[in-house]
Amino acid sequence: GGATTFNVTGLTASTGYAFTVFARDAAGNVSMVSNTENVNTQAGGDTEAPNAVSDLSSSNTSTTSTDLSWSNPGDNVGVTDYEVFQDGGSLGLTGGATTFNVTGLTASTGYAFTVFARDAAGNVSMVSNTENVNTQAGGGVVDYTSANSNMNTVDWTARDLFADRNVGIGTTNTQGYRLAVAGNVIAEGVKVELQGNWPDFVFLKEYNLMGLEEVRQFIDKNGHLPNIPSTKNVEANGIDLGVMNAKLLQKIEELTLYILLQQSEIEFLKKDTKALRSYEERLQKIETQLNPKK
Repeated sequence: GGATTFNVTGLTASTGYAFTVFARDAAGNVSMVSNTENVNTQAGGDTEAPNAVSDLSSSNTSTTSTDLSWSNPGDNVGVTDYEVFQDGGSLGLTGGATTFNVTGLTASTGYAFTVFARDAAGNVSMVSNTENVNTQAGGGVVDYTSANSNMNTVDWTARDLFADRNVGIGTTNTQGYRLAVAGNVIAEGVKVELQGNWPDFVFLKEYNLMGLEEVRQFIDKNGHLPNIPSTKNVEANGIDLGVMNAKLLQKIEELTLYILLQQSEIEFLKKDTKALRSYEERLQKIETQLNPKK
């Protein structure tokens, strides 16, 4: 434009450049090349940190979340990102956004939030103002979301819960079972539907009840009742609640049969004892008649 000065920008730090000038007149004639001016830019680059955020604020605070927002505080080159902190712990970077949605909070709880600004050179600003947030009081029910499903600070309540695959409580290894619980279970009632026969077959006439002497020999040899799993087996494989109840009922029914058999023998022995006493009384009368007292 006819000026004899020119400001060159966009150069790289610690780099050498060679500059020349050509003069032109109105007719388009161009001069010979000027002298060459060699320039070396200074070392360093951007070492200035962004300004600190001073207007961090919150809105839309609920029982489990809040929205944070602030303004770009400015930088000598430019702010490229922000890092959000909750009670001194980093929640992550915003990707340059000046808003951040915080989730997974606990109802009726106070939190302190701060923000740091960053530039492309990695310079970090001073800490922002502290925004204190108190979440709303909860009614005991927190909506289930994919974000809070596995958080140890959130207890959520659902009316109905359906799982297509397996469920583990206190464990991630369900061992192929539909429900696996690492701990104790309490319930008002448990219903088990068996696919096998209920052991009333013990009372059928054709049932072969093992003799008591045979049972005694089995116990002496194996250390447990017939058709009942051993300690070693239970420790290795556990027990099926429905199957085990059926086995225990079978033993109770067999025990009932043993008691009834013993009662029959007792009644038979009582009759024999009564008959023997009758014979004894008759013998005593005969002896008295044969040997009358003097």
